[in-house]
Amino acid sequence: MRRLYIIFITLINAFGAMAQAPAPEQGYLETLQLEEIRIYVGKDTTGEHAIHDQQFTAVEQVMERNSAINLVRRGNFAMEPMINGMSGGQINLTIDGMKLFSACTDRMDPVSAYVETVNMDKLEVATGADGGRHGATVGGSINLRLKQPEMRMNKSLKGSAGVNYQSISQGYNAFYNLDYSHNNLGLRYSGVYRNHGIYKDGHGREVMFSQYEKMNHALNGQYQLSDDRKLIFSFIWDDAWDIGYPALPMDVAFARARIYKAGYVWSRLSEHWKSLEITAYGNNITHEMDDSQRDVVIRMDMPGWSNTYGLNMDTDWKLGSHFITARAEFFRNDVRAEMTMYPAEGVSMFMLTWPDAVRTAGGIFFQDRIPIGQSVWSNSLRMDVAHNEIKSQTGMAQLEVLDYEYDGADTRQALNFSSTLMVPVGQYWQAEFTGAFAERFPTVTEQFGFFLFNSQDGFDYVGDPTLANEKAWQFTSGVYLEKGAFRINMKAFGYYFKDYILGRIDEDLDAMTLGARGVKVYENQDNVWMAGLNSDWSVAVTDHISYHGVAEYTVGELEGGAKLPMTVPLAMTHTLNYKNRNFGAEVDYEFVGGRNKVNKISGETPSDAYHIFNAKAAYQQPVGKYTIKWQAGVDNIFDVAYRHPLDWGGILRPGRSINVGVSCHF
Repeated sequence: MRRLYIIFITLINAFGAMAQAPAPEQGYLETLQLEEIRIYVGKDTTGEHAIHDQQFTAVEQVMERNSAINLVRRGNFAMEPMINGMSGGQINLTIDGMKLFSACTDRMDPVSAYVETVNMDKLEVATGADGGRHGATVGGSINLRLKQPEMRMNKSLKGSAGVNYQSISQGYNAFYNLDYSHNNLGLRYSGVYRNHGIYKDGHGREVMFSQYEKMNHALNGQYQLSDDRKLIFSFIWDDAWDIGYPALPMDVAFARARIYKAGYVWSRLSEHWKSLEITAYGNNITHEMDDSQRDVVIRMDMPGWSNTYGLNMDTDWKLGSHFITARAEFFRNDVRAEMTMYPAEGVSMFMLTWPDAVRTAGGIFFQDRIPIGQSVWSNSLRMDVAHNEIKSQTGMAQLEVLDYEYDGADTRQALNFSSTLMVPVGQYWQAEFTGAFAERFPTVTEQFGFFLFNSQDGFDYVGDPTLANEKAWQFTSGVYLEKGAFRINMKAFGYYFKDYILGRIDEDLDAMTLGARGVKVYENQDNVWMAGLNSDWSVAVTDHISYHGVAEYTVGELEGGAKLPMTVPLAMTHTLNYKNRNFGAEVDYEFVGGRNKVNKISGETPSDAYHIFNAKAAYQQPVGKYTIKWQAGVDNIFDVAYRHPLDWGGILRPGRSINVGVSCHF
C-alpha cells in the first residue's frame, strides 16, 4: 500500500505540472535523453543553469540533479555516487571514457573527486545494463565528459574567472578558464581552488573534521589535421589536502591524481562508417589516510596507490536501417594499500590491506538501434575477460592464513545484455520496455581486502578470492512525453540478483581493529531484489518562469527478508526559475522522507523526514567586451538540522549558509 501511495504522489506532482503545458503540437515524440546533464560555462544563460556559475559548485552537486543518482556522504568532500541504490563495483564511474580506480580502501576518493565542473561539458548517465558501454556493470554508468576547446579560424581568446564565499564554512571557491583558438589549434586551460573550514550544522554546532582544501588544473587540446581528422589530448592535475571526514575515525593527509590521454578522431570515413576514435590513457592516484589529528589509542598510516593504463576504440556505423555503436577497450590496473600501526610501546606493525593486486581486462561492446516503423528497438551486448593476480608474496601469505584455495591468479568472464523497445503511444507519448541481464566482477576489496575497518557498521572486512561474479536480471518500464514546453520522464525498475556480494559475520575470525564488533567476510547471496522509480519533469510556465521537478524512491530485500542497505525513501525536489533579460532568480524545495525500517547489521540508523528551502539570484552586467555576473543566495534558509538517510555516522549536514560571488566573462 505504501508503494502505491508513493507512486500516486509522484504522478500527482508530474501531472499537476502538465496541466500548465502549452497547446498540442503535431508530430511524434523523438527519443528523449533526460539522463544527460550539460554543464554550462562562460556566458551561457540557457534555462535553469542561468542562475549561477556551476564552476562554484562541486561535481557531486550537479550529479544530484539527476533523479537516478544519490550520494553517500562521509564528510563535506568527495561524496560517493550511487545509481538507483547501487554503488562501488556495481557501477562504472569514468572520466571521458577512461577507467580510473580509487586508491582508498575506505572509498574516500571516488573518481568524481578528481574532476571539476569548470573542465566538464556534461554528465552521461545510463542505468542498469545500459551502462555497459563503459564496462561490465549491474547498476549503470556515470561518464564525466570533459569540455573540449572551441575551434575558430580567427585567432581569439575567451575565458572567465570568478570567486565566491560561503558563510557556513568560511569557505572560498575560485575558478578560471581560458579558451584559445587559432587556425587548426584549440587549447582550453581551466583551474579551481577550494578552501573550506569546519562547517556548522542546523543546531549551530561545529561539525569537527569537516574542512578541506584542494586545487585542480586541466588542459584540453585538439589539433585539426583536416576537415574530418583531428588529434586530441587532455591532462588533469588534481591535489587535495587536509581533508576531514567527520563520519570516519581517520582523515586524509592528501589525495593526488594525474590523469592524461591522447587520441585520434576520424569522422565521415565512408558512406556507412561514420566515425572512429582511438584513445590511449593513463592515470596515477595516491591517497594517504591519517589519524594524527585524532585522539586514538594506536596511531596508524594507511597510504594507497592506484595506477591504470588503457586503450579505447569507439566507432559508429550505419548499415541499412541499423545504427551500430561499438567499443573495444583494454586496461591494466595496479593497486596497493598498506597499514602501519605505531603502538605507544614496542615495534610498529605492518600489513597489506590491498596485496599488490593487478587486474588486466579487455571488453567489447556493441549496440544496434533499429527503427521499426515509428518504434525503435535497441539491443546491446558486452563481453569482458579479466585476469586478476596478486604480485606480493606478503599478500599471498596473508590470504593463506584464511585458508582460501587460491593460487594467486584467476581469469573470469562477464556478460551484459540489454534489449529495449521504445514505442510511440498516441501523438506525444512514448513508452519504453527494457529487459536485461547484467554481470560484474568483484572489486579488489571484495576479492582481496584484508581486515578493512568499516566505521558505519563497526566491522572489519575480509575479501574472498573465490567469489563468483555478481549477476542481476533487470526489468524497466517508462513513459516519456514532450508536448510543447512540457517534458516528463518516468521510469519504474526492478532487479533480481544472483550471487549478490555482501559481507557476512564470521564468528571464527577475530577483529584486527580495536573496538570493532567483529569480522565480516564477503560472500555471494541469492534471492536479493530491488525495485523503485524515478521521474523528472519540466515546464515553461511563461516566457520568464520555468519549473523543474525530480522524484525518486527505492526499496529492496535480502534473502530472509532483511532490508537491503542504502535504499532511498521518497525524495522530491522542486525548482522554480525566473529569468528576465540580465536578471535571474531561483527557489528550490527539497523533501526527503523518513526511514524507520533499516538494516541495523549494516550500521544503518532510522532517519527523520526533512524539508529544505534554498534561494539564489544573479545579475549580469555588460561592461564593454566583458560581462560581470553578481550572485547571491541562501542555502537551507530555515537553518534546518537534518541528514540524508545515506549519510554515514549520523552526521548532520550544513545549516544556513549565505553565499555571494562575482565572476567575469570575456
